[in-house]
Amino acid sequence: MPLEIISGRVVAAGATETVLTMSGNDSNTIRNFETSKKAWILQTWTQNQGAGIWKIRSPRWHDNVQGLRFRVPIALPYPLLHPGYPQPVLPQDNLLLSLSGSATAGDFDVASMLIYYESLDGSQGRYMKAQDVKSKIKNLMSVEVTTSGGATGGYSGAAALNSTFDLMKANTDYALLGYICSVNSPAITIYGPDTGNLRIGGPGLVGVRPYITNWYLKLAEYTGLPLIPIINSANKAGTFAEVLSDENSLAPITNFIFAELG
Repeated sequence: MPLEIISGRVVAAGATETVLTMSGNDSNTIRNFETSKKAWILQTWTQNQGAGIWKIRSPRWHDNVQGLRFRVPIALPYPLLHPGYPQPVLPQDNLLLSLSGSATAGDFDVASMLIYYESLDGSQGRYMKAQDVKSKIKNLMSVEVTTSGGATGGYSGAAALNSTFDLMKANTDYALLGYICSVNSPAITIYGPDTGNLRIGGPGLVGVRPYITNWYLKLAEYTGLPLIPIINSANKAGTFAEVLSDENSLAPITNFIFAELG
């Protein structure tokens, strides 16, 4: 039951809806999974330097002309879907992703989406439902990580969970409820053995803290799905936070909010 964030960027697209250049090893093609299982786009957002249009299309959805079309503002990576009503996707669906925005030379506009798979061969992360986490909480704690973003519009600045403070208890499970970041950025991500080595994440949004602080918790509560990542402290040195950056080399300090489980 893995999660995965995928992202991409356009450069000085202006008013032209431009196909994304995908970040890192991300692909606009939905992963292959058993047809008896399900998968959804849980949430999507953009970090634009000019107001624009974010469009997600598929010939296998309602229509392939406008599909999911959003007017997006400048500088605010707001979640665009209601978290309780995700968009179903099908195996190996080739999504058409386009974005418009700033016309300034060198400006990157960046878009992301978070996808949930009921099952995915070769990558099974550890996740729990909200009510199961709530029944096991012993303490809340936060882990601060500093990520230094690059200027190429991709994921960068990887820093281990224990790179700033190393205070997790030995051989203990922690539920990742959400996070707080110091500056707006396209996305705050995390990956490691407990996420099936797939990158997961959410918008690097400073202004709407009640939602982002509980990012994974709220997604799990709204959908009833097991969406809260469970990370064991034995994997802290091999679990990495990153920032999805634009050309401005953003370097957010992020506090990841964990619940120690008993």
